[in-house]
Amino acid sequence: VSTEGQGETSLTDQIKEVKAMLESRGYTVPPERILSVAWSSPELSSCPEYDKLKDWVMGREIEAVGVFNRDRLVAEGIGRLVFIKLCKDKGVELIPCHGNALADGRDGELIAFIEGWAREGEVELKQTRSRFGLRNKAKNRRLPISRHREYGYDWQGDRRLVPNEDWPTLSLIFDLLRKGYTYRGMIREFENRTILSPAGNPVWSLSTLREIARNPLYAGRYYALKRQAVEPVKRAPYSKRQYGKTSHRYLSLDEGVYLPEVEIVNPPTTWEEQLQLLRQAKLRQTLSKRNAKRDYMLRGLIFCDTHLGKRGQPLRYNGSAFNGSYGYRCPIGGCSKPKLNGPIIEAWVKRETKVLLATAELEDGYFEAMAGTDSIKATEESLRQELLSLEGKHNRSINAEAVLEERSLLGKVDTEVYERIKLRFRTERQWTADRRDEIMGQLKQLSRQAEAEDVLEKLYRKFWRRFQTLSNSEWRDLLLLLNVEVHVKPASSLTDQDHWIPVDFSRIENIWRDIEKNKFRWTHTKATDTIIEVRFGVPLGHIEPRKVRDCVLPTLVGRTGLEPVTP
Repeated sequence: VSTEGQGETSLTDQIKEVKAMLESRGYTVPPERILSVAWSSPELSSCPEYDKLKDWVMGREIEAVGVFNRDRLVAEGIGRLVFIKLCKDKGVELIPCHGNALADGRDGELIAFIEGWAREGEVELKQTRSRFGLRNKAKNRRLPISRHREYGYDWQGDRRLVPNEDWPTLSLIFDLLRKGYTYRGMIREFENRTILSPAGNPVWSLSTLREIARNPLYAGRYYALKRQAVEPVKRAPYSKRQYGKTSHRYLSLDEGVYLPEVEIVNPPTTWEEQLQLLRQAKLRQTLSKRNAKRDYMLRGLIFCDTHLGKRGQPLRYNGSAFNGSYGYRCPIGGCSKPKLNGPIIEAWVKRETKVLLATAELEDGYFEAMAGTDSIKATEESLRQELLSLEGKHNRSINAEAVLEERSLLGKVDTEVYERIKLRFRTERQWTADRRDEIMGQLKQLSRQAEAEDVLEKLYRKFWRRFQTLSNSEWRDLLLLLNVEVHVKPASSLTDQDHWIPVDFSRIENIWRDIEKNKFRWTHTKATDTIIEVRFGVPLGHIEPRKVRDCVLPTLVGRTGLEPVTP
């Protein structure tokens, strides 16, 4: 953020002027010691170039620091004072190209502190005035706040948009939307027609098409102040995204300012039609999540143990339609079971799930897990108490560092002692921040676990009453809650100890009678057979490992697949 009169000075011009000033004073300025960055946020502490500059000063690698203006320093009073004192202690001269030179002694330090404090207020005031001025321009003067280029249109004066050479492509986008094209379908169509994107790229991006489709300007309505600049929630200083920039939050149309005074010539669609197209696009997006044709209950839950991915993980079967029905295919093929009959495998998994939920051993563990909710609450309370303690420690460290700065300014602390104590304070605060993030992660995990237990309790009471009426989506919710995985593997991959069903049927005779009644095949396999195994990783951390192991029911089936045994 520059002061008045500096807004038009480019970074290149600033570098040339500062370099000439330093060379005129007898300093050598190598290219690798020039730091330039377009940083639009008052928070300079997260700037990597600023950290690099401080490292150079700390290591006495440079003799002087040249800046274009004194306002290029930290906008916080205490932060600016600390940097100036660091340069002074390390014998590094701080030379501004414009503005008054920095005064020496305590008076200079006081002036620098007040200047930084005033600068911080100036930045905040300028931002407030800027926001007020923009809204006043749109709301009272009924003018666009900026006339940036809209795709397919050019500005003609302040209140008129006329079509340009891109308008035919813009009209084609809405024609394809009317015909039911998806965004990806439009991308393929534009590639076939060799139509370039607004940025001149041969491949259009999904975000560009979405922005065009939902822009009310193309329906004949111009809105000003559609987005608001905000500080990023979590800044990533070493990535190109959000690097020193502010983020933008898109506002709803009700929060924006509608300007009917702006004339839009020949809009490609109407307001009512645009709303209908957006509803259709949202519906297509919902259907695409359901694999377009049907909602596959075991989508992403079947794994091929024969074919592995780059990281050694089993590949997942894909839902597909074949033989007049539907099923699941191995993405590679050539394994012992490349295709699975959809209705049969789903019915089998449903039956296995019923067996799991009916097992008395699991019921005991389930209610034991429900009783463990109290321990979750106790752990959560303990973590929150520790979080409060860390907050107090953090505040005490900041206060102690402020006292240290004050004593250092008064000359009551040796420089070496000052650096050592300050490093200790910083290390302590860093540990506090890391521990706080760790506790927040644990609290979030406990919250998810308690939520899972609450959902499981509700499902447990609900599903027993209407097992036969559950829809595919409800079954899928239950399978995801139980962390169900279906693994397909050749029988030769198992040892002899795997060829049995780890369920004590003597304790659950009712389940055995149900299996006999439905004539379902439970048998050993031969070496050439395929094994389809269902694993239940119930997400209840309080169930003992023995009980979790008892919940895993590997069922071994022969070449005939999963067909019931005829009476």
